[in-house]
Amino acid sequence: MTGTQADAEAHEYAWRYKALQHGWRIYSKPPGILIRDPRRRTTGYMKSLAAGYAWPEAVPRRSAGAPSSLAWGLFKWLFLYPFLFGVAVIVLQAVVMATL
Repeated sequence: MTGTQADAEAHEYAWRYKALQHGWRIYSKPPGILIRDPRRRTTGYMKSLAAGYAWPEAVPRRSAGAPSSLAWGLFKWLFLYPFLFGVAVIVLQAVVMATL
């Protein structure tokens, strides 16, 4: 690609936007940093660039039942985390009672 750094960054954000449209999470450097809302820094120009890009057909789409779905988030916060917290409290009580 020939162009300026600003052109390269615009193309980078356009591909991030395109990946977000196809259900993929967007990560940044250093490894493991999740970009929560890539649309925040996406301008109209970047969206128009992304509209001209074709997402590769060989890349699988993320399914609706992926762990990032809203249903999974609700399940975690309403059932899983309280259950694990309760188990941790019971184990902690047992350890404290055993030391007395």
